[in-house]
Amino acid sequence: MGDMEKLPTYRHPRRLLAAGLVAGLLANSWFVEGPLGIGFFLFASGFVVALRLLGGREGWQRAGAAKLFLIPMLLCAGFVAIRDAKSLTCLNVVTATGLACLTARLFAGEQKLWRLKMGGYLKETLAGAASAFTAAPIVLSQSVDAGQAVESARKFGWPVVRAAAFAVPVLIVFGGLLASADPIFSKVVTSNLAALFSADLASFLSSALVVAGVGLLCTGLWAIANRRADTREVWPVPPSRQPRWVVESFGIVGSLLLLFGAFSVIQAACLFGHVALPAHLTWAEYARQGFFQLLWVAGLALVLISALNRGAAFPAHLKNPFSVMCTGLIALTLLILASAVKRITLYEEAYGFTEDRLYSHVFAFALAAMLAWRAVTLWSLPQTFATGSVASLIGFVLALNVLNPDAFIAERNLQRDDVDRHHLSTLSADAAPAIAAMAAAPAFRSVLELRSRNAQGRLSGGWASFNCARWAALSRTP
Repeated sequence: MGDMEKLPTYRHPRRLLAAGLVAGLLANSWFVEGPLGIGFFLFASGFVVALRLLGGREGWQRAGAAKLFLIPMLLCAGFVAIRDAKSLTCLNVVTATGLACLTARLFAGEQKLWRLKMGGYLKETLAGAASAFTAAPIVLSQSVDAGQAVESARKFGWPVVRAAAFAVPVLIVFGGLLASADPIFSKVVTSNLAALFSADLASFLSSALVVAGVGLLCTGLWAIANRRADTREVWPVPPSRQPRWVVESFGIVGSLLLLFGAFSVIQAACLFGHVALPAHLTWAEYARQGFFQLLWVAGLALVLISALNRGAAFPAHLKNPFSVMCTGLIALTLLILASAVKRITLYEEAYGFTEDRLYSHVFAFALAAMLAWRAVTLWSLPQTFATGSVASLIGFVLALNVLNPDAFIAERNLQRDDVDRHHLSTLSADAAPAIAAMAAAPAFRSVLELRSRNAQGRLSGGWASFNCARWAALSRTP
Protein backbone atom coordinates (compact mmCIF):
# COMPACT_ATOMS: atom_id res chain seq x y z
CA MET A 1 0.00 0.00 0.00
CA GLY A 2 3.01 2.26 -0.38
CA ASP A 3 1.46 4.04 -3.33
CA MET A 4 -1.63 4.92 -1.34
CA GLU A 5 0.55 6.53 1.29
CA LYS A 6 2.07 8.76 -1.40
CA LEU A 7 -1.31 9.93 -2.65
CA PRO A 8 -1.94 13.50 -1.52
CA THR A 9 -5.28 15.23 -1.26
CA TYR A 10 -6.59 15.46 -4.80
CA ARG A 11 -7.28 18.76 -6.44
CA HIS A 12 -10.86 19.27 -7.56
CA PRO A 13 -12.18 15.92 -6.27
CA ARG A 14 -15.73 16.86 -7.20
CA ARG A 15 -14.70 17.39 -10.79
CA LEU A 16 -13.06 13.97 -10.79
CA LEU A 17 -16.17 12.39 -9.35
CA ALA A 18 -18.48 14.20 -11.77
CA ALA A 19 -16.34 13.15 -14.73
CA GLY A 20 -16.36 9.56 -13.48
CA LEU A 21 -20.15 9.60 -13.18
CA VAL A 22 -20.46 10.87 -16.74
CA ALA A 23 -18.08 8.12 -17.91
CA GLY A 24 -20.16 5.46 -16.15
CA LEU A 25 -23.43 6.73 -17.64
CA LEU A 26 -21.91 6.86 -21.13
CA ALA A 27 -20.55 3.33 -20.77
CA ASN A 28 -23.97 2.05 -19.72
CA SER A 29 -25.60 3.82 -22.65
CA TRP A 30 -23.05 2.89 -25.31
CA PHE A 31 -21.71 -0.53 -24.30
CA VAL A 32 -24.61 -2.50 -22.78
CA GLU A 33 -27.50 -2.48 -25.25
CA GLY A 34 -25.55 -3.57 -28.32
CA PRO A 35 -22.16 -4.63 -29.65
CA LEU A 36 -19.22 -2.31 -29.29
CA GLY A 37 -18.63 0.14 -32.09
CA ILE A 38 -17.79 3.78 -32.60
CA GLY A 39 -19.01 4.55 -29.08
CA PHE A 40 -15.95 2.77 -27.65
CA PHE A 41 -13.61 4.98 -29.67
CA LEU A 42 -15.48 8.12 -28.60
CA PHE A 43 -15.30 6.93 -24.99
CA ALA A 44 -11.52 6.39 -25.24
CA SER A 45 -11.10 9.80 -26.87
CA GLY A 46 -13.13 11.39 -24.08
CA PHE A 47 -10.93 9.63 -21.54
CA VAL A 48 -7.84 11.25 -23.07
CA VAL A 49 -9.49 14.68 -23.26
CA ALA A 50 -10.55 14.45 -19.61
CA LEU A 51 -7.05 13.33 -18.65
CA ARG A 52 -5.64 16.44 -20.29
CA LEU A 53 -8.23 18.84 -18.84
CA LEU A 54 -8.20 17.48 -15.30
CA GLY A 55 -4.42 17.47 -15.07
CA GLY A 56 -3.78 20.76 -16.79
CA ARG A 57 -0.67 21.71 -18.71
CA GLU A 58 1.62 20.87 -15.81
CA GLY A 59 0.35 17.31 -15.49
CA TRP A 60 0.53 16.80 -19.26
CA GLN A 61 4.14 17.95 -19.38
CA ARG A 62 5.11 15.93 -16.32
CA ALA A 63 3.90 12.72 -17.99
CA GLY A 64 6.78 12.78 -20.46
CA ALA A 65 7.09 9.69 -22.66
CA ALA A 66 4.16 7.98 -20.93
CA LYS A 67 1.84 10.01 -23.19
CA LEU A 68 3.05 7.93 -26.15
CA PHE A 69 1.03 4.95 -24.91
CA LEU A 70 -2.14 6.95 -25.55
CA ILE A 71 -1.52 6.72 -29.31
CA PRO A 72 -1.80 2.90 -29.62
CA MET A 73 -4.61 3.00 -27.06
CA LEU A 74 -6.66 5.24 -29.35
CA LEU A 75 -5.71 3.17 -32.40
CA CYS A 76 -6.93 -0.04 -30.77
CA ALA A 77 -10.11 1.72 -29.66
CA GLY A 78 -10.63 3.04 -33.18
CA PHE A 79 -10.30 -0.42 -34.72
CA VAL A 80 -13.22 -1.55 -32.54
CA ALA A 81 -15.38 0.60 -34.84
CA ILE A 82 -13.75 -0.81 -37.98
CA ARG A 83 -13.32 -4.57 -37.44
CA ASP A 84 -16.13 -6.95 -36.49
CA ALA A 85 -14.27 -10.17 -35.56
CA LYS A 86 -15.11 -10.96 -31.94
CA SER A 87 -11.66 -12.23 -30.99
CA LEU A 88 -10.00 -9.17 -32.53
CA THR A 89 -12.49 -6.84 -30.82
CA CYS A 90 -11.75 -8.51 -27.49
CA LEU A 91 -8.01 -8.15 -28.10
CA ASN A 92 -8.46 -4.47 -28.95
CA VAL A 93 -10.56 -3.76 -25.85
CA VAL A 94 -8.13 -5.56 -23.53
CA THR A 95 -5.14 -3.80 -25.08
CA ALA A 96 -6.76 -0.35 -24.93
CA THR A 97 -7.85 -0.86 -21.31
CA GLY A 98 -4.45 -2.16 -20.29
CA LEU A 99 -2.68 0.78 -21.93
CA ALA A 100 -5.04 3.19 -20.16
CA CYS A 101 -4.16 1.63 -16.78
CA LEU A 102 -0.45 1.63 -17.60
CA THR A 103 -0.50 5.23 -18.80
CA ALA A 104 -2.34 6.46 -15.71
CA ARG A 105 0.16 4.68 -13.50
CA LEU A 106 3.15 6.21 -15.29
CA PHE A 107 1.63 9.65 -15.83
CA ALA A 108 3.04 11.21 -12.65
CA GLY A 109 6.54 10.76 -14.05
CA GLU A 110 7.86 8.70 -11.15
CA GLN A 111 8.82 5.72 -13.29
CA LYS A 112 10.97 6.03 -16.37
CA LEU A 113 10.01 3.71 -19.19
CA TRP A 114 13.53 2.54 -19.85
CA ARG A 115 13.94 1.44 -16.24
CA LEU A 116 11.02 -1.00 -16.37
CA LYS A 117 11.51 -4.71 -16.92
CA MET A 118 8.96 -6.94 -18.63
CA GLY A 119 7.53 -7.92 -15.27
CA GLY A 120 7.52 -4.24 -14.36
CA TYR A 121 5.22 -3.36 -17.26
CA LEU A 122 2.77 -6.07 -16.24
CA LYS A 123 3.03 -5.04 -12.59
CA GLU A 124 2.43 -1.37 -13.37
CA THR A 125 -0.57 -2.20 -15.55
CA LEU A 126 -2.21 -4.34 -12.87
CA ALA A 127 -1.24 -1.83 -10.19
CA GLY A 128 -2.86 0.93 -12.26
CA ALA A 129 -6.19 -0.90 -12.25
CA ALA A 130 -5.92 -1.78 -8.56
CA SER A 131 -4.84 1.73 -7.56
CA ALA A 132 -7.75 3.21 -9.52
CA PHE A 133 -10.31 1.27 -7.49
CA THR A 134 -8.57 2.17 -4.22
CA ALA A 135 -8.12 5.84 -5.13
CA ALA A 136 -11.73 6.33 -6.24
CA PRO A 137 -13.16 6.00 -2.69
CA ILE A 138 -10.66 8.63 -1.50
CA VAL A 139 -11.95 11.01 -4.18
CA LEU A 140 -15.50 10.19 -3.11
CA SER A 141 -14.73 10.90 0.55
CA GLN A 142 -13.08 14.19 -0.37
CA SER A 143 -16.08 15.19 -2.48
CA VAL A 144 -18.65 14.66 0.23
CA ASP A 145 -18.62 16.32 3.65
CA ALA A 146 -19.66 13.34 5.79
CA GLY A 147 -20.51 15.49 8.83
CA GLN A 148 -22.68 17.81 6.78
CA ALA A 149 -24.40 14.84 5.11
CA VAL A 150 -25.25 13.28 8.49
CA GLU A 151 -26.52 16.62 9.81
CA SER A 152 -28.69 17.12 6.72
CA ALA A 153 -30.12 13.63 7.10
CA ARG A 154 -31.00 14.33 10.72
CA LYS A 155 -32.49 17.69 9.87
CA PHE A 156 -34.54 16.76 6.80
CA GLY A 157 -34.86 12.96 6.95
CA TRP A 158 -37.77 12.67 9.40
CA PRO A 159 -39.85 15.47 7.82
CA VAL A 160 -39.44 13.80 4.41
CA VAL A 161 -40.61 10.45 5.81
CA ARG A 162 -43.65 12.07 7.45
CA ALA A 163 -44.51 13.95 4.26
CA ALA A 164 -44.40 10.73 2.25
CA ALA A 165 -46.56 8.94 4.83
CA PHE A 166 -49.31 11.53 4.42
CA ALA A 167 -48.91 12.16 0.68
CA VAL A 168 -49.11 8.56 -0.54
CA PRO A 169 -52.60 7.79 0.84
CA VAL A 170 -53.90 11.10 -0.47
CA LEU A 171 -52.52 10.36 -3.94
CA ILE A 172 -54.09 6.91 -3.91
CA VAL A 173 -57.55 8.23 -3.04
CA PHE A 174 -57.59 11.10 -5.49
CA GLY A 175 -55.82 9.11 -8.21
CA GLY A 176 -58.42 6.35 -7.91
CA LEU A 177 -61.29 8.80 -8.21
CA LEU A 178 -59.77 10.51 -11.27
CA ALA A 179 -58.99 7.17 -12.91
CA SER A 180 -62.59 6.03 -12.47
CA ALA A 181 -63.81 9.29 -13.93
CA ASP A 182 -61.70 9.23 -17.12
CA PRO A 183 -60.83 5.97 -18.96
CA ILE A 184 -57.97 7.56 -20.92
CA PHE A 185 -56.36 8.86 -17.74
CA SER A 186 -56.94 5.45 -16.15
CA LYS A 187 -55.20 3.69 -19.06
CA VAL A 188 -52.16 6.01 -18.89
CA VAL A 189 -51.83 5.62 -15.12
CA THR A 190 -52.31 1.85 -15.24
CA SER A 191 -49.76 1.31 -18.04
CA ASN A 192 -47.15 3.48 -16.32
CA LEU A 193 -47.65 1.78 -12.97
CA ALA A 194 -47.43 -1.63 -14.64
CA ALA A 195 -44.19 -0.63 -16.37
CA LEU A 196 -42.81 0.70 -13.11
CA PHE A 197 -43.53 -2.41 -11.09
CA SER A 198 -42.60 -4.83 -13.85
CA ALA A 199 -39.20 -3.26 -14.32
CA ASP A 200 -36.46 -5.86 -14.58
CA LEU A 201 -34.54 -5.71 -11.32
CA ALA A 202 -31.64 -7.67 -12.81
CA SER A 203 -31.35 -5.16 -15.67
CA PHE A 204 -31.40 -2.27 -13.23
CA LEU A 205 -28.71 -3.88 -11.07
CA SER A 206 -26.51 -4.64 -14.09
CA SER A 207 -26.79 -1.04 -15.26
CA ALA A 208 -25.95 0.19 -11.77
CA LEU A 209 -22.90 -2.08 -11.70
CA VAL A 210 -21.70 -0.81 -15.10
CA VAL A 211 -22.13 2.84 -14.08
CA ALA A 212 -20.43 2.30 -10.73
CA GLY A 213 -17.65 0.06 -12.05
CA VAL A 214 -16.67 2.12 -15.08
CA GLY A 215 -17.20 5.38 -13.18
CA LEU A 216 -14.97 4.33 -10.29
CA LEU A 217 -12.31 2.96 -12.66
CA CYS A 218 -12.14 6.16 -14.71
CA THR A 219 -12.26 8.39 -11.62
CA GLY A 220 -9.42 6.43 -10.04
CA LEU A 221 -7.32 6.42 -13.22
CA TRP A 222 -7.65 10.19 -13.63
CA ALA A 223 -6.89 10.64 -9.94
CA ILE A 224 -3.69 8.58 -9.87
CA ALA A 225 -2.56 10.04 -13.20
CA ASN A 226 -2.72 13.56 -11.77
CA ARG A 227 -1.51 12.83 -8.24
CA ARG A 228 1.01 15.17 -6.70
CA ALA A 229 3.66 12.68 -5.71
CA ASP A 230 7.36 13.17 -5.25
CA THR A 231 8.89 13.09 -8.71
CA ARG A 232 12.50 13.41 -7.65
CA GLU A 233 14.57 10.52 -8.90
CA VAL A 234 16.63 9.01 -6.13
CA TRP A 235 18.13 5.83 -7.47
CA PRO A 236 20.37 3.92 -5.08
CA VAL A 237 23.73 2.88 -6.38
CA PRO A 238 23.51 -0.87 -6.99
CA PRO A 239 26.00 -2.80 -4.89
CA SER A 240 28.76 -4.66 -6.63
CA ARG A 241 27.66 -8.19 -7.34
CA GLN A 242 29.80 -11.18 -6.65
CA PRO A 243 30.06 -13.67 -9.53
CA ARG A 244 27.24 -16.15 -9.45
CA TRP A 245 25.66 -18.65 -11.81
CA VAL A 246 28.62 -18.24 -14.14
CA VAL A 247 29.37 -21.89 -14.88
CA GLU A 248 25.69 -22.79 -14.92
CA SER A 249 24.85 -20.01 -17.39
CA PHE A 250 27.67 -20.94 -19.73
CA GLY A 251 26.63 -24.59 -19.50
CA ILE A 252 22.97 -23.89 -20.30
CA VAL A 253 23.67 -21.57 -23.23
CA GLY A 254 26.49 -23.78 -24.56
CA SER A 255 24.32 -26.91 -24.52
CA LEU A 256 21.48 -25.07 -26.26
CA LEU A 257 23.93 -23.83 -28.89
CA LEU A 258 24.88 -27.43 -29.65
CA LEU A 259 21.26 -28.58 -29.68
CA PHE A 260 19.96 -25.72 -31.83
CA GLY A 261 22.98 -26.02 -34.11
CA ALA A 262 22.35 -29.74 -34.63
CA PHE A 263 18.68 -29.05 -35.34
CA SER A 264 19.62 -26.41 -37.92
CA VAL A 265 22.09 -28.78 -39.61
CA ILE A 266 19.43 -31.48 -39.84
CA GLN A 267 16.98 -28.96 -41.26
CA ALA A 268 19.51 -28.01 -43.93
CA ALA A 269 20.21 -31.69 -44.68
CA CYS A 270 16.48 -32.35 -45.07
CA LEU A 271 16.20 -29.38 -47.37
CA PHE A 272 18.82 -30.82 -49.72
CA GLY A 273 17.52 -34.40 -49.41
CA HIS A 274 20.47 -35.91 -47.55
CA VAL A 275 18.34 -37.39 -44.73
CA ALA A 276 15.86 -40.23 -45.08
CA LEU A 277 12.40 -39.67 -43.61
CA PRO A 278 10.54 -42.18 -41.41
CA ALA A 279 8.46 -44.56 -43.47
CA HIS A 280 5.11 -43.13 -42.33
CA LEU A 281 5.94 -39.54 -43.37
CA THR A 282 6.00 -37.80 -46.72
CA TRP A 283 8.08 -34.69 -47.31
CA ALA A 284 4.93 -32.56 -47.39
CA GLU A 285 3.71 -33.97 -44.08
CA TYR A 286 7.14 -33.49 -42.52
CA ALA A 287 7.34 -29.85 -43.61
CA ARG A 288 3.85 -29.03 -42.34
CA GLN A 289 4.10 -30.31 -38.78
CA GLY A 290 5.73 -28.93 -35.65
CA PHE A 291 4.95 -25.22 -36.00
CA PHE A 292 3.58 -24.68 -32.51
CA GLN A 293 6.37 -26.69 -30.90
CA LEU A 294 8.97 -24.54 -32.65
CA LEU A 295 7.12 -21.40 -31.64
CA TRP A 296 7.30 -22.56 -28.01
CA VAL A 297 11.01 -23.27 -28.42
CA ALA A 298 11.64 -19.71 -29.65
CA GLY A 299 9.55 -18.15 -26.88
CA LEU A 300 11.16 -20.20 -24.10
CA ALA A 301 14.63 -19.46 -25.48
CA LEU A 302 13.89 -15.73 -25.29
CA VAL A 303 12.69 -16.06 -21.68
CA LEU A 304 15.75 -18.13 -20.72
CA ILE A 305 18.25 -15.73 -22.27
CA SER A 306 16.61 -12.78 -20.56
CA ALA A 307 16.51 -14.57 -17.19
CA LEU A 308 20.18 -15.57 -17.35
CA ASN A 309 21.33 -12.08 -18.32
CA ARG A 310 19.34 -10.60 -15.48
CA GLY A 311 19.96 -13.16 -12.75
CA ALA A 312 23.55 -14.16 -13.31
CA ALA A 313 26.58 -12.02 -12.41
CA PHE A 314 29.72 -12.38 -14.53
CA PRO A 315 33.27 -11.20 -13.99
CA ALA A 316 34.20 -8.39 -16.35
CA HIS A 317 36.36 -10.61 -18.57
CA LEU A 318 33.52 -13.14 -19.08
CA LYS A 319 30.66 -10.76 -19.80
CA ASN A 320 31.45 -10.27 -23.49
CA PRO A 321 32.06 -13.98 -24.21
CA PHE A 322 28.70 -14.81 -22.65
CA SER A 323 27.02 -12.09 -24.73
CA VAL A 324 28.62 -13.59 -27.85
CA MET A 325 27.19 -16.99 -26.97
CA CYS A 326 23.74 -15.53 -26.31
CA THR A 327 23.86 -13.64 -29.61
CA GLY A 328 24.71 -16.87 -31.41
CA LEU A 329 21.86 -18.65 -29.63
CA ILE A 330 19.46 -15.90 -30.69
CA ALA A 331 20.64 -16.25 -34.29
CA LEU A 332 19.96 -20.00 -34.22
CA THR A 333 16.60 -19.35 -32.56
CA LEU A 334 15.68 -16.98 -35.39
CA LEU A 335 16.55 -19.76 -37.86
CA ILE A 336 14.25 -22.12 -35.95
CA LEU A 337 11.54 -19.46 -35.99
CA ALA A 338 12.01 -19.06 -39.74
CA SER A 339 11.54 -22.82 -40.07
CA ALA A 340 8.36 -22.54 -38.03
CA VAL A 341 7.01 -19.78 -40.27
CA LYS A 342 7.81 -21.87 -43.35
CA ARG A 343 5.96 -24.82 -41.85
CA ILE A 344 2.81 -22.86 -41.01
CA THR A 345 2.90 -21.32 -44.50
CA LEU A 346 2.97 -24.76 -46.09
CA TYR A 347 0.23 -25.92 -43.73
CA GLU A 348 -1.97 -22.98 -44.66
CA GLU A 349 -1.38 -23.63 -48.35
CA ALA A 350 -2.37 -27.28 -47.91
CA TYR A 351 -5.36 -26.95 -45.60
CA GLY A 352 -6.40 -23.31 -45.77
CA PHE A 353 -6.35 -20.42 -43.32
CA THR A 354 -8.02 -20.30 -39.92
CA GLU A 355 -7.99 -17.64 -37.24
CA ASP A 356 -5.70 -19.64 -34.94
CA ARG A 357 -3.17 -20.28 -37.69
CA LEU A 358 -3.16 -16.69 -38.89
CA TYR A 359 -2.84 -15.19 -35.40
CA SER A 360 0.05 -17.55 -34.60
CA HIS A 361 1.65 -16.73 -37.95
CA VAL A 362 1.62 -13.00 -37.22
CA PHE A 363 2.76 -13.54 -33.62
CA ALA A 364 5.83 -15.36 -34.94
CA PHE A 365 7.00 -12.10 -36.53
CA ALA A 366 6.40 -10.19 -33.29
CA LEU A 367 8.45 -12.83 -31.46
CA ALA A 368 11.21 -12.48 -34.07
CA ALA A 369 11.27 -8.72 -33.43
CA MET A 370 11.60 -9.34 -29.69
CA LEU A 371 14.47 -11.78 -30.26
CA ALA A 372 16.27 -9.34 -32.55
CA TRP A 373 15.87 -6.54 -30.00
CA ARG A 374 17.13 -8.86 -27.27
CA ALA A 375 20.32 -9.36 -29.33
CA VAL A 376 20.75 -5.60 -29.69
CA THR A 377 20.28 -4.95 -25.98
CA LEU A 378 22.93 -7.53 -25.08
CA TRP A 379 25.47 -5.00 -26.34
CA SER A 380 23.78 -1.61 -26.07
CA LEU A 381 20.85 0.01 -24.23
CA PRO A 382 20.16 -3.09 -22.08
CA GLN A 383 17.55 -1.23 -20.03
CA THR A 384 15.30 -0.76 -23.07
CA PHE A 385 14.61 -4.45 -23.79
CA ALA A 386 11.28 -4.46 -21.97
CA THR A 387 10.09 -1.29 -23.70
CA GLY A 388 10.99 -2.73 -27.09
CA SER A 389 9.20 -5.98 -26.27
CA VAL A 390 6.04 -4.13 -25.22
CA ALA A 391 6.24 -2.17 -28.48
CA SER A 392 6.47 -5.48 -30.38
CA LEU A 393 3.36 -6.82 -28.63
CA ILE A 394 1.46 -3.61 -29.38
CA GLY A 395 2.67 -3.89 -32.97
CA PHE A 396 1.30 -7.45 -33.08
CA VAL A 397 -2.18 -6.21 -32.15
CA LEU A 398 -2.09 -3.31 -34.60
CA ALA A 399 -0.74 -5.54 -37.38
CA LEU A 400 -3.69 -7.88 -36.96
CA ASN A 401 -6.06 -4.94 -37.26
CA VAL A 402 -4.37 -3.70 -40.42
CA LEU A 403 -4.30 -7.22 -41.88
CA ASN A 404 -8.04 -7.71 -41.17
CA PRO A 405 -7.87 -11.45 -40.35
CA ASP A 406 -11.37 -12.57 -41.38
CA ALA A 407 -11.18 -10.76 -44.72
CA PHE A 408 -7.70 -12.19 -45.33
CA ILE A 409 -8.88 -15.71 -44.46
CA ALA A 410 -11.91 -15.43 -46.75
CA GLU A 411 -9.89 -14.09 -49.68
CA ARG A 412 -7.26 -16.82 -49.47
CA ASN A 413 -9.66 -19.69 -48.84
CA LEU A 414 -11.94 -18.65 -51.70
CA GLN A 415 -8.98 -19.15 -54.06
CA ARG A 416 -8.86 -22.83 -53.12
CA ASP A 417 -10.64 -25.62 -55.01
CA ASP A 418 -12.01 -27.21 -51.83
CA VAL A 419 -13.74 -24.21 -50.23
CA ASP A 420 -15.15 -24.87 -46.76
CA ARG A 421 -18.44 -22.97 -46.92
CA HIS A 422 -19.27 -23.84 -43.31
CA HIS A 423 -16.06 -22.15 -42.15
CA LEU A 424 -16.85 -19.12 -44.29
CA SER A 425 -20.24 -18.84 -42.61
CA THR A 426 -18.56 -18.58 -39.19
CA LEU A 427 -16.49 -15.56 -40.16
CA SER A 428 -17.50 -12.07 -39.07
CA ALA A 429 -18.81 -9.22 -41.20
CA ASP A 430 -15.18 -8.35 -42.01
CA ALA A 431 -15.28 -11.16 -44.59
CA ALA A 432 -18.37 -9.84 -46.40
CA PRO A 433 -16.54 -7.93 -49.18
CA ALA A 434 -14.48 -10.99 -50.13
CA ILE A 435 -17.53 -13.28 -50.09
CA ALA A 436 -19.55 -10.73 -52.09
CA ALA A 437 -17.11 -11.08 -54.97
CA MET A 438 -18.17 -14.73 -55.24
CA ALA A 439 -21.88 -14.12 -54.59
CA ALA A 440 -22.82 -14.97 -58.17
CA ALA A 441 -22.55 -18.65 -57.23
CA PRO A 442 -25.65 -19.84 -55.34
CA ALA A 443 -23.61 -21.47 -52.58
CA PHE A 444 -21.69 -18.32 -51.85
CA ARG A 445 -24.83 -16.18 -52.12
CA SER A 446 -26.31 -18.12 -49.20
CA VAL A 447 -23.15 -17.53 -47.18
CA LEU A 448 -23.29 -13.79 -47.93
CA GLU A 449 -26.96 -13.64 -46.93
CA LEU A 450 -26.07 -15.32 -43.63
CA ARG A 451 -23.27 -12.78 -43.06
CA SER A 452 -25.71 -9.94 -43.75
CA ARG A 453 -28.34 -11.35 -41.38
CA ASN A 454 -25.74 -11.71 -38.65
CA ALA A 455 -24.62 -8.13 -39.20
CA GLN A 456 -28.25 -6.99 -39.06
CA GLY A 457 -28.65 -8.84 -35.78
CA ARG A 458 -25.68 -6.97 -34.33
CA LEU A 459 -27.08 -3.51 -35.11
CA SER A 460 -28.81 -3.10 -31.75
CA GLY A 461 -27.48 -0.38 -29.50
CA GLY A 462 -28.09 2.63 -31.72
CA TRP A 463 -25.49 4.81 -33.30
CA ALA A 464 -22.89 4.00 -30.60
CA SER A 465 -22.70 0.45 -32.00
CA PHE A 466 -21.96 1.64 -35.54
CA ASN A 467 -19.24 -0.47 -37.12
CA CYS A 468 -17.77 -0.08 -40.59
CA ALA A 469 -17.56 -3.82 -41.29
CA ARG A 470 -21.19 -4.46 -40.28
CA TRP A 471 -22.35 -1.51 -42.36
CA ALA A 472 -20.39 -2.82 -45.37
CA ALA A 473 -21.89 -6.30 -44.91
CA LEU A 474 -25.42 -4.88 -44.92
CA SER A 475 -24.72 -2.76 -48.01
CA ARG A 476 -23.66 -5.89 -49.89
CA THR A 477 -26.84 -7.85 -49.19
CA PRO A 478 -27.92 -9.54 -52.45
